[in-house]
Amino acid sequence: MATADTSKEDIRWGPCCFCGQEIAATNVDPCSVTVETSKKKWQTWFCHAACFRSRLGKTDIDLSPAHF
Repeated sequence: MATADTSKEDIRWGPCCFCGQEIAATNVDPCSVTVETSKKKWQTWFCHAACFRSRLGKTDIDLSPAHF
């Protein structure tokens, strides 16, 4: 008879997908980037809000309400 594994895992978000540095928990960090393909396959990576924001294109697009 199989028994359920009741051990707890330590889940952390790990390093930023942009800079590779660890992410400390703050009001805006970690944030996440989720990519979905046309075939509905998706993946999520965690990052620093500042790293994500610095990589956004330089345009006149209003990102409100951006929370980071």
